[in-house]
Amino acid sequence: MLAADYGFQRITGVEFDKGLCRIARENLARYRSKTGVQTDVRIVEEDAACYQIHDDENVFFMVHPTKAYLGG
Repeated sequence: MLAADYGFQRITGVEFDKGLCRIARENLARYRSKTGVQTDVRIVEEDAACYQIHDDENVFFMVHPTKAYLGG
């Protein structure tokens, strides 16, 4: 959603955990209803290490999972 705020036209989120994908979809729906932003967003449930990067995907942001879950 932050990428959408910065004007990215297409965004792909890759997450391994099914529950976190569900939360991401819910958050995206809330974000869209509050902002009206309709950026093309895909949420892919997959191991990021196995994700096949497309030629037009060129900016990446990754979170260290241990730090994310421990709040650090």
